Amino acid sequence: MLSVPRPARARYLLRSYADMLAEPDLAVARLDPLRKLHGHEQVDAWQQMAVDGAFAALAESLMAVHYDPLYRRNKKRATAETLDLDADALEPDAMAATARVLAGHLTGLAERMADVPTK
Repeated sequence: MLSVPRPARARYLLRSYADMLAEPDLAVARLDPLRKLHGHEQVDAWQQMAVDGAFAALAESLMAVHYDPLYRRNKKRATAETLDLDADALEPDAMAATARVLAGHLTGLAERMADVPTK
């Protein structure tokens, strides 16, 4: 699992969804299905953030209330071995450094697997 501070992830979401954020009505519509999971009051608040242009607050709230709990639940259900990596940001330079760390772990895993006898 890749751990990145919430403000850095919020900045990433703002860049990734810039086209949707340029049209608040589209953002409002995309949030509507989350009512089943988070209720009307929470989704109404998120939609108001979109209408008001409070996109950084919207991104951080979505991560705190929706995405982070979802990721934690999925991690608990994972049956395979997981690798936890920390990154300071999601900009290309930071991700390149994280990719190098991951590549080192994968190389080590491949070497260990090569030493396991096959049937």
